[in-house]
Amino acid sequence: MARQLLEAQVGHSSVAVVREVPFSAAVEATFRAGIEAGARWTIAVDADILVRPSAVGTLVAAAEASPDGFFHLQGQVLDRSFRIPRPGCPRVYRTSMLPRALSVLAAAVGEARPESQVSSQMAAEGAASLSIPDVLGLHDYEQSYSDLFRKGAFHTRKHQRRMPYSRVMWRRLSRSEPDYRALLAGAEYADSPDRDIGPDIGLFDRREIEQLLAAKGLHEKRELKTARTEVSAVVEAEIAGWRAPAEYRIWQARKLIPSGARRACRGLAAGIAGVGR
Repeated sequence: MARQLLEAQVGHSSVAVVREVPFSAAVEATFRAGIEAGARWTIAVDADILVRPSAVGTLVAAAEASPDGFFHLQGQVLDRSFRIPRPGCPRVYRTSMLPRALSVLAAAVGEARPESQVSSQMAAEGAASLSIPDVLGLHDYEQSYSDLFRKGAFHTRKHQRRMPYSRVMWRRLSRSEPDYRALLAGAEYADSPDRDIGPDIGLFDRREIEQLLAAKGLHEKRELKTARTEVSAVVEAEIAGWRAPAEYRIWQARKLIPSGARRACRGLAAGIAGVGR
């Protein structure tokens, strides 16, 4: 479905599918595909993104309107795991700079965020990365339970600062939405300090995950058969109807309180726990 949504905006022949693992290899293949295509801009979209109908046009317009010399530009996505908009794919790269980016990428193999490593180095060389506030799609919606399990495990290590509110929110939502049961199962899997999660989300034993999910009463979803136009309508509705979850608002409020004043706000911690009951 992710590919269909893109093809509706740029045409079938303009989309190249990259399947390499680990993720650094996928980034390399993306850069090489962009160089080969030879267009002014190369747009990268992860397979777990459902883009809105205006996404490509918004990205290209922002790139064309930006100062010369920047390397990379990205928007926001509404994230299923954290229930907030956050920076992410789709990204647009200046194709003429991708050969240099490939050289930089060679030193980022095995990193959890190879794209970020490349962008940081390119910025150090004078080719900045830019961002726009537009929400361009949904991230991790309509994903398999196995993929959500992997995300739950990976987020526990990669996004530790978000986990205090996320786990409480996942527990609350898991009562009615199986996706969050899968995320919680992944987080529990990663809780063991002896568990080697590794830097790449693609390197998990899928059979082991399926067994762990089955123990939680989760059996894999069927393939999504919804028509593209219906999915596009859902994407638009989800973005238009977004509201920050209570757990996130409480977490943000607590972050803004000076450390010396926190004793006067003990109710915030109780509030977080209470939301998850």
